[in-house]
Amino acid sequence: MMSVEVSAKPDEVTMLAALSACAQLGEHELGEWIHSYIIKHRLRRTVSLNNTLIDMYAKSGNVKKAVELFESMETRSVVTWSTVISALAVNGYGREAINMFSRMEMVGIRPNSVTFIALLSACSHAGLVEQGRLYFKTMEEKHGISPDIRHYGCMVDLFGRAGYLDEAANMVKMMPFEANAAIWGSLLAAARNQGHVELGEQALQHLTEVEPHNSGNYSLVSNTYAALGRWSDARVARKIMKDTGVQKLPAVASSK
Repeated sequence: MMSVEVSAKPDEVTMLAALSACAQLGEHELGEWIHSYIIKHRLRRTVSLNNTLIDMYAKSGNVKKAVELFESMETRSVVTWSTVISALAVNGYGREAINMFSRMEMVGIRPNSVTFIALLSACSHAGLVEQGRLYFKTMEEKHGISPDIRHYGCMVDLFGRAGYLDEAANMVKMMPFEANAAIWGSLLAAARNQGHVELGEQALQHLTEVEPHNSGNYSLVSNTYAALGRWSDARVARKIMKDTGVQKLPAVASSK
């Protein structure tokens, strides 16, 4: 039986799927090869394709390349701006992300919900508490975007990282949603870093209701107790973990 070989060039949909997979799986070298293929074969680089390339380079930590691609684009959508702001934010360029948002406003692009997630994340990583407060307030007052649980989560993380534990806890109380595991985990980690055992215990209580089998939650509290010399409480945390069937934690150093 004769076989016929058909040569077909990949289209935009194929490239988008391949680049997205590379970004998610960390296959950055393959992603760069695909980018080279696009250039070599002069495939049409649509806005969506460029957005995906920016995201791929951002996830690989190559912020310079991500920004270069952004600057080379003649047409940019709100997704483009949000993607590059996020790229800067997650790679530690918080102030640059905020400057990029200012540029976005200057050219008249209306931000969306995702833009503000990236922006609040930038403030969190850069420790810009007051700037974060302002963006959280104006996203609804100025732009008509109601914050969802992701935005509240960013604010809890922002306050927690900056050591504003009371404000982080109050944000959890006032939000019109049931806090999810990510938010309770953020509050627990902040309490651990600041040595605030009582708040850590409260966060753990809620966190174990939504993630009862995550040993990392018990580990945070156990280590906090140990750091404060409260060895009996550290043992209690490990016992609770054992009683609920959670995988055993590494042993906490003894006080003997």
